[in-house]
Amino acid sequence: MAATDRTLFQDLARSFKGPQGWVMILVWLFGLVFFVLAVLCACRFFDVETTKHQIMYAALFLFCMQAVALLKMAAYNRMDRNAILDAIAEAHGTPAVGQEVG
Repeated sequence: MAATDRTLFQDLARSFKGPQGWVMILVWLFGLVFFVLAVLCACRFFDVETTKHQIMYAALFLFCMQAVALLKMAAYNRMDRNAILDAIAEAHGTPAVGQEVG
């Protein structure tokens, strides 16, 4: 299969394979944790009475959302890296990383 024939979901599934697959599991796990924390901070922001606590929850919300964005960039960077390696392997006529020979 050519590097351009894969879908986003195939690239995502492929990023979990290989020796660094556990890193991708941690990236998505921490992304989910930070997203849940961001939602909790947003809910608490509207429940608190003092401005001091509202500022705190707003800052925590922004931090959590930036962490989610950073982790998503790391995941998409990994998928792009695999696509680039596949394109290089295809240009040289060798099997891509993770593909069977034959």
